[in-house]
Amino acid sequence: MGLNNPGQAVATDGSDNFIVAGVFGGALAGHNLTATGTADTHLAKYDKNGVLLWERTAGGTGISTTPIGVETDAQGNIYVLGYFGGTGSNLTAAFGSKTVTAKSGNDAFLAKYDPTGAILWVLSVGNTTGATDERACDLTIDGAGKFYGKSVDFDPSDLAAYLSSAGQDDAFTGKYTSEGALWTK
Repeated sequence: MGLNNPGQAVATDGSDNFIVAGVFGGALAGHNLTATGTADTHLAKYDKNGVLLWERTAGGTGISTTPIGVETDAQGNIYVLGYFGGTGSNLTAAFGSKTVTAKSGNDAFLAKYDPTGAILWVLSVGNTTGATDERACDLTIDGAGKFYGKSVDFDPSDLAAYLSSAGQDDAFTGKYTSEGALWTK
């Protein structure tokens, strides 16, 4: 079975379905899934009677991809927040057909799935200087999260939206639209 397979977060949608996000390594017991990385994200949706509707994985060779939070919106879309990365040179994680690459160490990720489990988008938040860790800690339904790091690029596009640390550990809040764009005021 490999690595312990803990559940990390649970959410419900408007139809009383529940979504479980967890992490696993090796083969996932009771499922026909094998991790591609050291530890992969496992996302599963169950109906209100506990019947599995679908499951998805996210990960990459030689890296860990760990979910921290999961939420749903009024349309039943699913948002997963976590972090991914490692120490090698290939720090790319696949979320279905979408990929993200950590800039250094561990970067935070935010992924959006539709109610059927199709990946709509995924973005990463990270620092480009030094081996730092940007780890997501919380998620609310509007996509806001808390990120930790020294200098974090909150805008995954070619533009940059940096915030810098005043010390060793700092908290940041990022807010994104439902399309994954950085919301600013």
